[in-house]
Amino acid sequence: AVTAKARAQIKNDDAELASFYERQGQLDDAAAIYKKLAAANSQQSQGAWQSLASLYAGQQRYGDAVAAYQQAIANLEASGQPEARNQSLWMRQNLAQTLQQAGQVQEAGQVYQQLLSESQDGPDGNRPQFLSNYANYLNGTKRSGDAEKLLTDYLANHPNLQPWQESNVLYA
Repeated sequence: AVTAKARAQIKNDDAELASFYERQGQLDDAAAIYKKLAAANSQQSQGAWQSLASLYAGQQRYGDAVAAYQQAIANLEASGQPEARNQSLWMRQNLAQTLQQAGQVQEAGQVYQQLLSESQDGPDGNRPQFLSNYANYLNGTKRSGDAEKLLTDYLANHPNLQPWQESNVLYA
């Protein structure tokens, strides 16, 4: 009864309804709504692609998750929105992690390399995070020496990092 009442209250908000279905474990229903929202090319479509990719990754449907992340990235890059570049970088991070989970180690490495070449040491502070994630990837693929060298070189060449950035790199 509670589920029916909640569903009735959010029936006019597809994104909320999909999220509700996901929380309730009705993953096929959630995916169907996310697909509908993603195809609509509306303001919600970008979030829908991301949610769909996350849903698929959680179900270990990595091929579907990768395809959804790639579509989300393509849409972001085509949008021309000012924040699209930064969002695209984080979406690539999620793509790389999903590829790694899927056992597509070489493809994940290529995405990480692309992330590092496109990210900058700007005020947003993304590069140290991407660098740390790439180092974790290298460590996970039995290249911990490469990871350590990457991080120590970065620290040596960037003595003026914000304390939280330096801490993140040191932790990695």
